[in-house]
Amino acid sequence: MLEIEENQNTKLELLESQLDRSKKEIEIIQKISNEVNATLDLRRIAETMLRLMFEIFSFEHSMILLLEEDNNTLKVLATHGYKDDGIGAEVKVGIGVIGMVAKKKKLMRMANLGMQRQYMQAIKVQAENQGMKLGQESVELPGLKDGESQVAIPMLLENELVGVFSVESKKVNIFDKSDEYLIGILANLAASAMQNARLYQREQERIKELENAQLELSNLNLSLESKVAERTIELKNANTQILDSIQYGSKIQRGILPSKQMIIETIGKFEEVWYPRDVVGGDFYWFQQVGSKSVILLADCTGHGVPGAFMSLISISLLDRIFSESFPPTPADLLEELSLLIRKSLGQEDENSMSDDGLDAGVCYYDKSDDNLTFSGAKSSVFVQIDSNFEEIKGDLKSVGYRPLKKEKKFTNKIIKKAKGKKFIMISDGITDQIGEFTKRPYGKKRFVSCLNNNIDLDLDGLKDSVFSELLKFQGNAIRRDDITYLSFQPS
Repeated sequence: MLEIEENQNTKLELLESQLDRSKKEIEIIQKISNEVNATLDLRRIAETMLRLMFEIFSFEHSMILLLEEDNNTLKVLATHGYKDDGIGAEVKVGIGVIGMVAKKKKLMRMANLGMQRQYMQAIKVQAENQGMKLGQESVELPGLKDGESQVAIPMLLENELVGVFSVESKKVNIFDKSDEYLIGILANLAASAMQNARLYQREQERIKELENAQLELSNLNLSLESKVAERTIELKNANTQILDSIQYGSKIQRGILPSKQMIIETIGKFEEVWYPRDVVGGDFYWFQQVGSKSVILLADCTGHGVPGAFMSLISISLLDRIFSESFPPTPADLLEELSLLIRKSLGQEDENSMSDDGLDAGVCYYDKSDDNLTFSGAKSSVFVQIDSNFEEIKGDLKSVGYRPLKKEKKFTNKIIKKAKGKKFIMISDGITDQIGEFTKRPYGKKRFVSCLNNNIDLDLDGLKDSVFSELLKFQGNAIRRDDITYLSFQPS
């Protein structure tokens, strides 16, 4: 009995340790989102990232270099921990550790930095003898004289280089291998923020130029003034969209979920349960109304906790982008386009990519004009009340995103006619995969459908309560395995 208690205490300590880590990572995500969206100053964004990296990973000596417009030079934007900040120092793409990382767009770890410095000094002397310059002579690149290791990480936005994040240490190992994925995401998040700041500055310059032009053209005819005014509005609208996009990053998890009241007013009756396994999770649902069509999507992203939350934020941003540009005619078209954009955003089309992430999802298009509901699923199903029973309409056996396969089938659509009044339910696999305390087996779809059929006469709220009452009873004291999301709606 004592040994069992000790094992339980050990497990509890491990869970508490994991929860503490998750909480700390969430705080960093919140800080990054809030502080990045609070400023459009490039240097402040970079300094904020370096400070947060020090707080989380204890990176005492680090810097961020920004790629210049010539695409051949990196310039130090911000540093942390160095005696001389080296702001403005330059590194040529392809020269040294940082330059090679910029050229290859791949993370690089280096040891024996003393030999590296001797090598770089030899290259500099040789280049100077040949009349060449490797960098800006007036500002020296910061560096530890007694450093033992260096890690440089490319900062990418849709596989385009924005800059390089470099860390030096007197230790051999700068950070744990398990942190590489999170650090890479943070570096790319900083890249996105800095690119947005650049775009904002350029838009401000363009607006200023236009205002000056308006003053010079004030004596021209009314037609010309009207065209200038229209162009001004377009530029201001573009600027507003950029600012809205930046602000959107601060809405974490709960803030990104659609309003229940909005869905009810648009489609009819609606109930939901969103229950992350940890403080945040990889499940999310999304809603859009386009003309007579209501679009409801439920997604289960790779993992749970902080990595899953990152993936959900990326996916929602891409969904908003898709619908801002054009309306995919069917759910299958939406899943195909989302899959393509995820692969591009995470660089998964590169066979050497570190990312192999994506999501499973179910999408319903309900068209009030013809009372048809069209469904497409990526390893997901929709459960539909047909007469006196619920039936499962299965999706396709492929996911959204992930590294592409040599041969891939297209997503397909399923149509349910006369949808008005029927009950539709979508769930994440956190329900069916839940292990029972006594059975030691998953809850499964069979039990789920049986529960729905046993309570088919209840309204959506009663049906939801019955499902979760039975699920919690089945689970008992067993540990919850995954995020749980449950959506039910009834067009009216």
